[in-house]
Amino acid sequence: MRKIFLVLIMGLFVFSIAGVSATTLINGVIYSSNHITFVSGANVSIACTHRDIINYKNSISISDGSYGASFLESKCDEGDSVTVIASKGDLSGIKTKVVQNKIDYPGVSVNLAVVNVAMTPEFGFFLGTLTLISVVGIFFVVRRD
Repeated sequence: MRKIFLVLIMGLFVFSIAGVSATTLINGVIYSSNHITFVSGANVSIACTHRDIINYKNSISISDGSYGASFLESKCDEGDSVTVIASKGDLSGIKTKVVQNKIDYPGVSVNLAVVNVAMTPEFGFFLGTLTLISVVGIFFVVRRD
């Protein structure tokens, strides 16, 4: 009876590894624009473009700023483009990377993308309008020559 139970447990373990065998892990750290302060509690949206189909996952950064998500390899594979968007309060950031670093272990194959996102303050309406007017003005000054 004990041997049957042990074989059953080992079989479940092997099948659980096989279920993980086609996985892509996306992880990283969310930090402020000064690259010193980690941002916890940021809403993180992960989009992986696989064969022109965009697959989404959501996460929240924890106390050390880290976040993570896993995709099936059929939805996000090595060479696919990953875009991570993070926001919290008036801070936001976006970063795009390519899935790489395929790691093979016996029975397990994992793709990995590390996407660290620096968050900067968003422009308010007044500051955004002022910036837009400045850009247009500089364009005409430079074009005048």
